[in-house]
Amino acid sequence: MAVAAAIFLGIAGALFWLAARNSSKGKKIMSITGGSISALMGLLLAVAAISPPATGGSAQSTSGSMAPQATSSGGSGDTLPAGSSSSSSGSAGSQATGSGSPGITLTNVQWSSVEADPRAYSGDSVRVLGEIVQVVPNSGGPTVYRAYLDPPTDSEEVAVETTGTSLLPTDTYVSIAGTDQGSAQFTLTLTGNIVTIPLIAANTMTVVTADTVIAPTLATWGPSQPITQNGLTITVTKVELAATETRVFFTATNASNLGVLVSALEATAVQGSNQPSLILSSPDYAGFPQTIEPGVTTTAEVVFGPVSQTGGPLTIRLSNVEDQNFSESWSDYVFSVPPP
Repeated sequence: MAVAAAIFLGIAGALFWLAARNSSKGKKIMSITGGSISALMGLLLAVAAISPPATGGSAQSTSGSMAPQATSSGGSGDTLPAGSSSSSSGSAGSQATGSGSPGITLTNVQWSSVEADPRAYSGDSVRVLGEIVQVVPNSGGPTVYRAYLDPPTDSEEVAVETTGTSLLPTDTYVSIAGTDQGSAQFTLTLTGNIVTIPLIAANTMTVVTADTVIAPTLATWGPSQPITQNGLTITVTKVELAATETRVFFTATNASNLGVLVSALEATAVQGSNQPSLILSSPDYAGFPQTIEPGVTTTAEVVFGPVSQTGGPLTIRLSNVEDQNFSESWSDYVFSVPPP
């Protein structure tokens, strides 16, 4: 700006000299100075454009070096860093030192705190469960996954960096073990905003069942006593109690000469005065086949709402069991499953 000021004063002096000179010749000073001022302003703008910017602004420093960006194949329209250690949190010379608790292992329970300040946990061990929602393969380098640690609410995001050769598809439920590496940056393609989420360098990433992630088992009851009618034997092999649901596992063997119809839609569960609802939207719901053919053994998993671990035995009823010819007499299958 000092250079621009000097140029301004020099040109201004020249303009006054020209104005005085032309005035003595009877010309209009305003017409000369008006054109000259326009030229002056253009020159000043050009000088300002090449002048070095002032320092000390409020722009945020980027964490780590810039890495190539890969367009998301997931569902939220984000872009992910395609490199390996492209976005560990903190600038050079001020790296996070971790939680200060030797031997700490982060789990899903603490993840809201980790999201709030990823740098505070850098270097700590991590064991979490989640659902992969985005995959960014990187030829010659690590693969970066984006996952939700709370899939039902699409929240508690994490970036997972792994050197495994086999790509896991989206909607895969995984158990992740590794080390917290601060954070990774994502650029939202719809808005251009940059968001930061925790980054894990994974030592292992193992595929698990959906219920392991969505509703972990708190207690397991069973099995029940088997019940046989007209050659069809059904047993409740186990009941898994979770905070948000109750999973009932059946085995059925048809030793008769007729196909048998067993509908899980007719199943009920009762514990004392509590009758939890049947949950048909669960990803683990897998009822009986439409017809259990002669000589076939099959399984079914039926999901109800939550029950109490201390509320006493669980009574499970299967109603309206029929053979395909409607030739046999059938009663309800009623199982009592006590706590262990």
